[in-house]
Amino acid sequence: MNSRSTAWRCAPPAPRVAAASARRDFFAGRAIRSRGALPANWPYPQRHAKVGRKIVSAIGRVDYCRVRLRDGRVEPLALSGASVLSSTTRADGFVVVPADSEGHAPDSDVTVYLYDPI
Repeated sequence: MNSRSTAWRCAPPAPRVAAASARRDFFAGRAIRSRGALPANWPYPQRHAKVGRKIVSAIGRVDYCRVRLRDGRVEPLALSGASVLSSTTRADGFVVVPADSEGHAPDSDVTVYLYDPI
């Protein structure tokens, strides 16, 4: 098989794996829940918290930022690059940054979607 053929892969590169959870939350999970006559909303517990360190985003793009909760404050983990995969295991939850925002400033109030109740 040459490099252009349909070769099987054991696992996609790390950024693709990390992005898969965001795609599941934004698209597939919502559709599956709707087809199962369940609410389309995310099934994660929500909590409001203050931002400890600035969450940066680009205008025109919705960002799914994995975060940790430290002393009741939100600390962002990596949004891109090689450390994205490790952020999936270290995160307590995520914050969604809307497309019309450059992010969230320190001390601003955000909604955190928690992977597990804390």
